[in-house]
Amino acid sequence: MKRIHLLFLAPLLMVACQAKPTAEAATIQADTTLPYFLKKQRTWEMNPDPRNLEAALNAIKAFENNDTTAMKGLIADSVHVYYEGGEFKGKRSGFLKAIKEEMDLRKNMHIDMEDWKSIIDKDKNEEWVSMWYKQKWEDGDGKADSLQVYNDVQLKFGKIIKWIDYSRSYTTTE
Repeated sequence: MKRIHLLFLAPLLMVACQAKPTAEAATIQADTTLPYFLKKQRTWEMNPDPRNLEAALNAIKAFENNDTTAMKGLIADSVHVYYEGGEFKGKRSGFLKAIKEEMDLRKNMHIDMEDWKSIIDKDKNEEWVSMWYKQKWEDGDGKADSLQVYNDVQLKFGKIIKWIDYSRSYTTTE
C-alpha cells in the first residue's frame, strides 16, 4: 500500500517543483496581437540606488552652467553620444571640448526639469536614467530660443557611457 502512494506522490512532486512563468511573461506570451516581438525578453525595475540619478542630473546641471570641469567627473573615459544631426564616439576630453564650443554660443541657459526615471535591468547588466525637460537660452544676439528635450543616459560604475539626446524645436509663428 505504501508503494502505491509513493507512485502517485512522485508525479505530483515533479509537477510542483517545475518553474512557473511570471504573470508578466504569461501575459506577454498570451497576447498574440502584438505586431513585434523581442528577441530577448528584458525586465526593468526602478533603480532604488540614487547615485545614477544624481550623476545624470548633475551632468545636466553642469551643461546648464557651462561647467565642463564639473561634468568631467561624471563622464566615463570614453563616451558615445547621439544628438540630432550626428553622434560623437570618443574620449571624454573630445566630448567636453565639443560641449564647451556649443555652450559658448549660448548664454542665460536655463533648464526646466519635468520628470526623470532611473531604471536597472533585473540582471543588473544595464542602468539608465531618462530625463524630460525644457531647455531655454539666448543666442549671441540675445534672441531667445528653446527646445523640448528627452535624454536617455546609460551609466556604468556611476559614470555616463552613453548619452542619447532627443529634442524638438518649438514652432514659431509670425
